[in-house]
Formats: sequence, structure tokens, C-alpha cells
Amino acid sequence: MKASIITMTNTYNYGATLQAYALHKFIQSNGYECDIIDHMSAEKKHRKVKLFVPTRANLYLLPYKFSLERGYRSFEDFYEKHMNMTCRYPTIESLKAHLPDSDVFISGSDQVWNHKDPKLDRFLLDFVPDKNCKVSYAASMGNSDLPEEKKAKFSKGLERFDAISVREQEVVELLQPLTNKKVNVHCDPAFLLTAEEWRTIEKPVKGVVPGKYILCYMLHLPVWFNEWAKKLRKETGLPIVFVGLNGYRPVIYDKYVRNAGPGEFLWLIDNAAMVVSSSFHGNVFSLIFGKNLISTPDKNRPDRIHNLLRMFNENRRELYDSETKWISENVNGEGVELLAQEERERTREFFKNVFDNIQ
Repeated sequence: MKASIITMTNTYNYGATLQAYALHKFIQSNGYECDIIDHMSAEKKHRKVKLFVPTRANLYLLPYKFSLERGYRSFEDFYEKHMNMTCRYPTIESLKAHLPDSDVFISGSDQVWNHKDPKLDRFLLDFVPDKNCKVSYAASMGNSDLPEEKKAKFSKGLERFDAISVREQEVVELLQPLTNKKVNVHCDPAFLLTAEEWRTIEKPVKGVVPGKYILCYMLHLPVWFNEWAKKLRKETGLPIVFVGLNGYRPVIYDKYVRNAGPGEFLWLIDNAAMVVSSSFHGNVFSLIFGKNLISTPDKNRPDRIHNLLRMFNENRRELYDSETKWISENVNGEGVELLAQEERERTREFFKNVFDNIQ
């Protein structure tokens, strides 16, 4: 039996890449063949930072050009070494014409069902023939609402699925009224691997002393962050290390790692004394590694992170302003792992039912 996953790939995003890696490794570990459909970009490998147009944004990128390009190469190297990717499909037409020879097609995880995504149809598996089994796993919508004009599209799309799984309870409440099929809830694929399994693909970062820094991974940057970070650095006596494939950012830091690939990203979280993150997957891996986490969700869109932390009984770590006292203790790693074990068993049973019911 073989499965093909379609998800967010070639986005040079740590969370998107690592959740895809985890899902395909978990499926393989349960005795099935599995690959990941390479469909997101027609660009050649090892993307370059294009600075030909003299815009202000490009001028900000100029000092970091070579560092960012090394980061892009690190992602592509990770795909080649650790992920079983199909050939690159530059268009959806090429994917339909040369479909992988798989029994099951899986959509998810990450924000594959974001109704604003122009690629939504492919994540609803519209390119898969009726004869093939179609499944979603921990699909997220990235929004807490679904416009009326999109409901018909989801209703029609879901009717073609043989099994439906989403990542958040709020998504169940949005989608269950649109289908007669059960909408299941499962954890993000990152939790399908243990901390020790993740450590096998870590890569150390030169110039960073393990256990002696605060790691910041911020997709959303609160207006109060810089002044607060100064106080955090003073109180802890620890330097601040930022990670991300970014050019210029007006943030407080002692070191900015702009060329980290997925392996370096994991190492930086695992070896930090403390993690500050507004990223969903920054929070996910802090939980997995049992770190001293300060979570700073975007207060306008806190649901995904709030629900994640609530699931693992760690939502007291959320910080929405500079005045609230932060929690200064490690995540209960053993508690997280016990809950993750339960989720792995539920997921294993979910996929067993899918594959056992294929005619």
C-alpha cells in the first residue's frame, strides 16, 4: 500500500517542512510506502535572493543576501536527504497528467484548508480520481470563520473524502454541518514523533552555546516586544538569539541566525534555556522538547496557539502584553509526551482503518 501526501512544501518555512516530514515518517513507520507531492513551486532548486530592483526592501536585504541563500539551500538539502519527495510538478496540470501511483492521497496538515488560499482546490484533492482513496489529516483552516460563499465549495469537496481529520475543534464546528461524514480531530503531525526521534535530524549552530541563550522565533512581533525583551535579557542574564529566514528586522538581539535550515531550527529550540515564540510550530517544538516557553500569540488571531497550549495544559504561558509576569519554568515534558503517545495511537488506528478499507 502506498500513500501520497499533498501539503505545504518548498515554502522555506520551518513548521510547514517539519510537519510534512513527521507525517510521512509516521506513515512509513507503520509499514506503508509514502511520498510527498512536490507541487508548490516551479522555481529551480536553491532559490536566490533577487536584488535587481532597487527598492527599499531590497536594500534592506542586501547585507544578508548570502546568509539567506545558505538558508534556502539548507531547506532544499533537507528535502533531498530526509524527505521522500516526488518529482517537481510545476503546474497542477502536470500533476493531473502524471499522478503518483498511490492507493491513498492525504491532504494535510498545516493550513491546507485556508479558504483564502488560491491553491485550496488541490488541497481538497480535486486532482485525484474518484477511484482513489482520499483522506485529510489534521487539516487546519487558519481562520475561525468560513464565509457563506465558501461553504458550498467545502461541502462538495468533503463529500469526495473517505476519511476527514482536522487539527482544531473549531474547524470541526465549521465543517461538520457541511457533511454527513464524521470530522475527526487529530494533533499536529509534529507530535507523531518523539523528542528523541527529532534529535536524530538536528544540526548544531556554530557560535551558539547550548543552554546559554534565549531563543526568539517571532512570526508576529508585538509592538511592546523590544522594551520587554530588554527587561527579559537583564533579568535572566542571557543573550537573545533570533532565528528566521529574514533580512532586516528592527528587533533586540545579540545574534540573528538567518541561514538556519530545519535541522538547525530544531537544535536551537532543543538547546535553548528559554524560548519566546509567536509561531504555532515554535510553540509545538517547545512543548515537545519540554522548554521554558513564553508564548506570544497574535492577540487578533490567538486561537490556534491557545488551543494547542490548552490541549497540553500549558495555556498559562500565553503573554499578550509587557506588564504581565511571564512563567519561568519548563514545560511538563513528561506530561506532553504522555498525551502525545495517546495521540499517536489514535492516529495509528485512524490510518489503519483507512488502509484496511481500501478495496
